[in-house]
Amino acid sequence: MDTELLKTFLEVSRTRHFGRAAESLYLTQSAVSFRIRQLENQLGANLFTRHRNNIRLTPAGERLLPYAESLMNTWQLAKKEVVRSLQHTELSIGATASLWEAYLTPLVASTLSTTRGAAARSQGGIKALFGKTTA
Repeated sequence: MDTELLKTFLEVSRTRHFGRAAESLYLTQSAVSFRIRQLENQLGANLFTRHRNNIRLTPAGERLLPYAESLMNTWQLAKKEVVRSLQHTELSIGATASLWEAYLTPLVASTLSTTRGAAARSQGGIKALFGKTTA
């Protein structure tokens, strides 16, 4: 599925004009026409009736419109979710057991409850956390 074809279809259906759609999409008018022809060929149906300065959706175009809107919205959400999943930050904290219990446990618990997508992992002992002995 080529989302650029759907994006072009949605813009032409919104503006009802190939030239204005081209300006909005930063394309040439011929590129917009080509994309619409590609989409029409893929679907095997005309999506617009074209008369001099009067462009209208055909019944097939009317049927496609809500699906195209839904697909583009879903695609935008998917892209945002993928980008968000790549934003991973890790913080390691080392402390004595008494300091950890007195101060850090409540702080970490508070941070986890207020930070979306945050997770914690615990390891016992300074040596286990940093992989070396302390003097």
